[in-house]
Amino acid sequence: MIVIRKKMKMKLFLFGNLLLLLIGCSVQVNNSLEDASGLEAELLVSAAASLANSLEEIGLLFEQQHKGITVTYNYGSSGALQHQIEQGAPVDIFLSAGKRQMRSLIEAGLIDQEQSVSLLSNELVVIVPEGAGGAWDDLSAISRLQMIAMGEVKTVPAGEYAKAAFMATGVWDTVQHKIVYAKDVRQVLSYVETGNVDAGIVYKSDARTSNKVEVVYSFDAEDHGFIEYPMGIVKNSRHSEAAELYSDFLQSDEVGEIFEEYGFQMKAGVTNE
Repeated sequence: MIVIRKKMKMKLFLFGNLLLLLIGCSVQVNNSLEDASGLEAELLVSAAASLANSLEEIGLLFEQQHKGITVTYNYGSSGALQHQIEQGAPVDIFLSAGKRQMRSLIEAGLIDQEQSVSLLSNELVVIVPEGAGGAWDDLSAISRLQMIAMGEVKTVPAGEYAKAAFMATGVWDTVQHKIVYAKDVRQVLSYVETGNVDAGIVYKSDARTSNKVEVVYSFDAEDHGFIEYPMGIVKNSRHSEAAELYSDFLQSDEVGEIFEEYGFQMKAGVTNE
């Protein structure tokens, strides 16, 4: 009888230790899933379509370093994203491919100018299907083409820049009846990749994502104005602290190197005006 009791005590002792070990492991796992800052949030980032490839890589890196925060991206034309925010979409961060859209949201009181920075710059280029032609000496070569894709002027900054450049170089009257308008630069890229148009106007960063197109001409920035990507935290963000962490992360040297690999130039830290 004494032997049996000793065995039962030993089993209870071992079971208790095992239970404590399991509880300890559980606490350790739960702690590892939390951000070092203690924040837990689901951020919604509305970003210009031209940023898609770079942001997907950057988002994974951010989530690895901030285990309690997840990032979901909503891509589209900057104008369409601006209107969504104006209509109350639950967006935490806005990344625009143009200053006009960000300025409108600041003037409407939806983004605080103090929480808006000029993050990136880019270049505007003409692309054609791979193997369709060599580099152009000047933009007059575009007049010989039949179909040219570019973004909608009112909602797609790249389209707005393209029209400005066409007008500045005197080819607008020649090409305007040949233009196929697209909802964003990624649709322009797709049109060129599939050969549905002879050429398209996109950003340098977009051209670098595809091996089905080639750049034949780079616009002079003086012809269309400086291309700027501002970033801002939306005032009604439900996760303002996490949004600030993400904003700071995008301005870091580590992330800057990733953006540059995709064809952007860093311009972080400059207040958007």
